[in-house]
Amino acid sequence: MDYLENTSNEMRECIENCIECHNMCTGTIAHLLKLDRKQEERANYKLLLDCAQLCAACADFMLRSSEFQASVCKLCAEICRKCQQLCEAIGKTDPIARNCASSCKKCAESCVRMGSATAAA
Repeated sequence: MDYLENTSNEMRECIENCIECHNMCTGTIAHLLKLDRKQEERANYKLLLDCAQLCAACADFMLRSSEFQASVCKLCAEICRKCQQLCEAIGKTDPIARNCASSCKKCAESCVRMGSATAAA
């Protein structure tokens, strides 16, 4: 049985985008740690961790149809946008960070839609 069978296509897409963004942010952190970046650059890891964790939580909220999912989606979109900007800056010289920026952008866009859609429902 598909546990998402009663979920709209838009919500399924948002859940998948959140999970993908979580994975990309987590993987990007691991990648950047291997590069042994300067200490001041490591401060950005908190944003990547925040984004990864919130994306996972956002997917969880949607999976259980929480009454707070619209609020969480809106916050997730905001943090994904900030993470996207960070990864775009790093991504000028790093393809993994570019992929992370793309994933954050896609997640932010779907979370904006879900935050608006579920708030209006």
